[in-house]
Amino acid sequence: MKEIIENIFTTEFFTTLLSVLGGVFIASLTYYLSKKKEREADWQKEKLNFYIEFISSITDNLKCGSTAEGAKRFARASNNLYLFASPKVITALTNYQDEIRASNKNRSAEGEARALGNLIFQMRKDMKIKYNRKNVFDSVKPWGWGIKNSGSKNEIIVNLEKNERS
Repeated sequence: MKEIIENIFTTEFFTTLLSVLGGVFIASLTYYLSKKKEREADWQKEKLNFYIEFISSITDNLKCGSTAEGAKRFARASNNLYLFASPKVITALTNYQDEIRASNKNRSAEGEARALGNLIFQMRKDMKIKYNRKNVFDSVKPWGWGIKNSGSKNEIIVNLEKNERS
């Protein structure tokens, strides 16, 4: 019996065993890392969709004026950001909401543009979109569009800011 055990546990056996275990380990690690990257990519796509919806809700409010439906869409999009955004995005979102709040007695187009610029900058950082100069986003003025009814014809109008509507 001792001879059988000695014959089984030879150097060749251990070499083969290590090779098999190493192969299984490498294959498992590769699978785990590729799945992790896949999940991260899916999560980034989901975040991007939420960020796009948020920016679209701002654009709709510019385009159509602040309506009940627009306010609901903005609130829903803002609340969705609280579910997954980084703490810096949430802080920037809160600052933007404070700036555009109707009760803000110091509300200004410049303050709104600065707060929105910072929010967009933080969103880009959260999405790992590289950009070297933060000051580019210091004063963002989103564009909206709408239809102005002027008598017998409709004109397309473009708005830079809410207070510049025709």
